[in-house]
Amino acid sequence: MNRIANLRWMVLFVVPIVLGHGAVTAQRGPDASAMNDEQFVAYLESTPVQEAGVISASDQRRLAKLFFSLAATLGGGKTNVRVLQGAMQVRVPAAGSVREMVVARYTDYAGAVERFRADVSYLLDRPESMPLLYRATMDGHLVCTRLDAYTRLMETYGVSVNDLLSILSSREACAQFRRAAFSRPVEGTIAASIEDSEYGRSRIAVLEQEIAELEKLVEDLREIEGR
Repeated sequence: MNRIANLRWMVLFVVPIVLGHGAVTAQRGPDASAMNDEQFVAYLESTPVQEAGVISASDQRRLAKLFFSLAATLGGGKTNVRVLQGAMQVRVPAAGSVREMVVARYTDYAGAVERFRADVSYLLDRPESMPLLYRATMDGHLVCTRLDAYTRLMETYGVSVNDLLSILSSREACAQFRRAAFSRPVEGTIAASIEDSEYGRSRIAVLEQEIAELEKLVEDLREIEGR
């Protein structure tokens, strides 16, 4: 639920700011090209509030590389996410409908991963593009929210902590993505510089629908667990 709340915060508060501002001049900061992924994320998180405006061009290039790396990890982990279904423990009367629901959730997740990978490939070619950064960031949030929902399903149907270790790399990639995406410099850059307002409005609609579906899923899971 915390992840859904974070995504709702992104829709309700960041996007309206995004649609109401034009581009501003980027602030210069330390060169992040020599940092590894964890060092770069920590650097983003440690940026003081008064310096958390628009990140430099070099940082935008490094951010694109970070997202590309995380997308590759998520893409490489899709098989393990799917295979996790084999560890489910489902009672016979409900087995068919439950497995159909799980397969549908995995299909949604896998599709989101592929869209995210495509997004970051475009961003890697044009790291200065604010619309591309916005699109990659929003779709990255969708990937990770869907992974959360899928993992919750697995836990509901008896998948153990040890079994979940098989998708640890995917979960860690999402954790690192969220740390970067929710950092003040990245949020500030998106809010100050996005220009494609029509695209932004369409993505808001999609995100709101995703949130509604995920909240319905959580309610369904509560009903199942209460039986």
